[in-house]
Amino acid sequence: GGNRSLDATQLDAKVKKTLSFHKADPTFGNAWDQATIDTVYALCDELKADLEAGKILLITCVGGKNRSRMFAYAIDPTQQPPDCLAMRKLCEAYRMAPEDRPNLAPLAPPAREMRARA
Repeated sequence: GGNRSLDATQLDAKVKKTLSFHKADPTFGNAWDQATIDTVYALCDELKADLEAGKILLITCVGGKNRSRMFAYAIDPTQQPPDCLAMRKLCEAYRMAPEDRPNLAPLAPPAREMRARA
């Protein structure tokens, strides 16, 4: 019900900083590459630092089921995980020491099993 804008100064809240991630959810035909995964990790680092500094975070995405949950769950495992299994894997990898993180690229959900015809 409030103002909507990409310009934080036009919002009804006292917004100090906005971060944007302009990627659709990974799909079997449009997997995320390593550069995208590195961007997610960098944004998570920034969000986690802000949270640990006592700042209030508002994380949103279009549907509210994957990307916003991905960022929230990556920095705080008590949050609801994303529905997307690939994004859950990415969150779990983020919480590992950087040198222990597996190479997830190309990141895509598991292929659907073919249904047998009766």
